[in-house]
Amino acid sequence: MEPKKTNPLIPILMGTITLLFVALVAFRLLQADPAPAPAQVPAASVAKSTDDLPEHPEVEVAHIPDEKSRFEKLIAGSGIDRDLAEEARVRAKLKEMFEKIHITQEDFTNAYDYQDNRQALEDYLASLPPEMVPLLMELLEEEKYFVSRYILIRALGEIGSDLAADALIARFDYALEVGKAKEVERTMEALGLVDSAYSFDALHDLLDRDDEGALRNRTRFVMELGNHSMNKQAVPTFLSIARESGHPRTREASARALKQAADPKSVVEIERLLETERSPYVRQSLMGALGVTGDRNSLRVLENIGRTDDDVSTRASAVQAIYRIGGTEAREALQRLAESEENESNRARAVRQALALEERGF
Repeated sequence: MEPKKTNPLIPILMGTITLLFVALVAFRLLQADPAPAPAQVPAASVAKSTDDLPEHPEVEVAHIPDEKSRFEKLIAGSGIDRDLAEEARVRAKLKEMFEKIHITQEDFTNAYDYQDNRQALEDYLASLPPEMVPLLMELLEEEKYFVSRYILIRALGEIGSDLAADALIARFDYALEVGKAKEVERTMEALGLVDSAYSFDALHDLLDRDDEGALRNRTRFVMELGNHSMNKQAVPTFLSIARESGHPRTREASARALKQAADPKSVVEIERLLETERSPYVRQSLMGALGVTGDRNSLRVLENIGRTDDDVSTRASAVQAIYRIGGTEAREALQRLAESEENESNRARAVRQALALEERGF
């Protein structure tokens, strides 16, 4: 008797169903953070310099801090007159909207409209007034899904009130203590959205802190301070960190912050930094900072680097900075570099930039 043939599509269909189920289970597991295991923190003194700390440490946790008490104190001290009836209405609305972005292995239907539902949620959060910050703080403390927490954290940053900034700093400290590294990053990104004098002072205060968690995140603080609209006031801080930090990544962040600040008064100090800085990446960012200031007195320094530096990319950055400054002297410097440059790509770059300046009338 001839054996019955199996439909060749059945194994493919079964395999697809299995893969889909595994993906759903993995997504579900990722949505909830595992409870951190208690660990003993050594009683050694906290390091006072970033040189003593690793770039990407694993944070050990001795206990779970009481975030609720921190938030309650902030809310009590804010003086906000809470409209509890309105908060109840908003809470119910947010509960409904958050449920639409939760995807479980039992119910996959939300996945099809996830992006639309999430955008609607974020738009609604962005429309909330500062008076709703206490409610968002409470929801953040209650929320167990990390994606939902990130959405609430960003909403606090976009609202941008003083209380929102304080809440983000409190959440930063909490995330540090319980070892949520990604949440530490998200709170700092959100604090960077709070573009006010209050948040500027808060970021400065974070840079001045000497506890271990703050020291390990100095690069992030510098980046957010560089993005701030008041960054020119932080130029002395950026210069100091660029001189003294033992971490190239932190020095590079300071150099990029100097570029964003574009303060002509910093030119001489940046040139001095270039005399001692050895990291190519930091040197390139420092030259970018000179380029945006537009100070023609820096052309000599930049041309010398473009002619003598051993690193090809650093010489290319010097060419770009000279072009950015512009003018007849810059065109002449680029022409000289084109004649002396041995690297074909850099030579072609110098020629193009010189011609571009010539076409602009220099």
